[in-house]
Amino acid sequence: FSTGLVHEDRTMLRTLLVGGLIVSLASVGSAQLLQNGSFNNYTSTYSTNNIPNWTVETDEPFTDQSGIYFTLSQIHALDGGMVLLTNAPNGGVNGPTDVTRLISDPFDVSGQWKTIEFNYIYITGESENDTYTDPFEVSLYLESDDSLLYTETIATAADSDLVHSTVNYGPLPGSSNRQSPGGWTHHSFSMLPWSGQEVYLVFTISDAGDDVVNSGVVLDGVEQTPEPGTIALFGLGLAGLGLAVRARRRRRAS
Repeated sequence: FSTGLVHEDRTMLRTLLVGGLIVSLASVGSAQLLQNGSFNNYTSTYSTNNIPNWTVETDEPFTDQSGIYFTLSQIHALDGGMVLLTNAPNGGVNGPTDVTRLISDPFDVSGQWKTIEFNYIYITGESENDTYTDPFEVSLYLESDDSLLYTETIATAADSDLVHSTVNYGPLPGSSNRQSPGGWTHHSFSMLPWSGQEVYLVFTISDAGDDVVNSGVVLDGVEQTPEPGTIALFGLGLAGLGLAVRARRRRRAS
C-alpha cells in the first residue's frame, strides 16, 4: 500500500513538473529574445558592422581607432566572444559630445524574461579629475516609435574606484589607463514596467569633448534572463508542492 502511495505521489509530482516545463518552454518559444549577447561569429579584428544581431553607429566618421574591436589578448572573454566599444572623436577640441553606439536587434519583453544582465570592463585614459568624463551608458528604447524607456550611466572617468593599469588595451593608450576594479563587473536592470513590448538595447560610450579616443568598454555575456521574483515564486511553488505531497502521504498512511 505504501509503495503504491509513493508511486502515485511521484507520478503526480512528475506530471506537474513536466507541465510547468512545457509552459516555460512555450513562453520562450513564442518570444523573440535578445540574440548573440556573447558576440560570436565576428569576422575581423576591427569593423563597424559585422556582429550578427547587433549594429554599431557613431556621430562621426569612424577612424582606425574608434568603433568596435575583438582582439584583446590581455582580457579573457567570459562567454564566447567579446567586444571593445571605443569612443568616437568629435572632430574638434571642446566640440559637442559624440557617441559610439552598440545597438541590439529588437526583442520581446514577454513571459518571465524581463531582466537584462551584462558584464563590462570600463577603460579610460582620462584622469579622475579631468573635465572629460567619457561616460558609458545603457539605454532601452521602444521599437515601435524609438521612444526612450530607460537609461543609466554605468561608469565614467570620474569614478574613484577605477584602478590604474599599464596594460595597452588595443587602440587605447596604455601608459595611464584606469579600468573597472577587479576586471569584469556584472550589472543588471529590470524591464518589468515594459512587459509585452518589443524593445531594443543600446550601449554607448562618449567622447566628452577632448577629441581623443582614450576611453572604451569591453562587453560580454549580455543576456535576457527571468525576473528574480519569477524564479523565487517557482521555487516556493515547488516547496509547497513537496509539503502537500508529504502531508497527503501522512494522511493516507494513518
